[in-house]
Amino acid sequence: MKSIVYPGLQTTVGSSVGIPCNITLTSSSDAVKLILWYKGSDFSGSPIYSIDARNTPLKSAQHFISNSIESRAKADLSVRPALLRIDSIIDSDDGQYWCRVDFRWTRTSISVVTLTVIGILNSFVFIKVFFVEILKNFLNLVLFFKVLSHSSFRI
Repeated sequence: MKSIVYPGLQTTVGSSVGIPCNITLTSSSDAVKLILWYKGSDFSGSPIYSIDARNTPLKSAQHFISNSIESRAKADLSVRPALLRIDSIIDSDDGQYWCRVDFRWTRTSISVVTLTVIGILNSFVFIKVFFVEILKNFLNLVLFFKVLSHSSFRI
């Protein structure tokens, strides 16, 4: 089994993201037979999205989508790496994604990527921390000038 770990992805609540999956063939006589996308720490359970081309060409293969992403996801096999496009991102989309590809002849390929979802709450916390730091710096500056004005040292 060969594995590819993609760099982590970041997105915000409400936006779209493409989860990569390596489906590149190593020879012209090979073919993709099964694509399975999983979310979570292991891929022993049910996939969130699958494409079954075991008895049909990949272009006409049947797609199965879990209820958790049913109306928000679609596979894009026209690009490399292939992408599982998820729209209207929600906080619970955050996590690790695995893509398993079974080929006719080549050994199974696993692609892994971690998706970080920056939600409204996370954005608010970031803004709050940013403004607290600005306020601290401003108060330190005011204190500095107050001390300077009461000292005998003059600029």
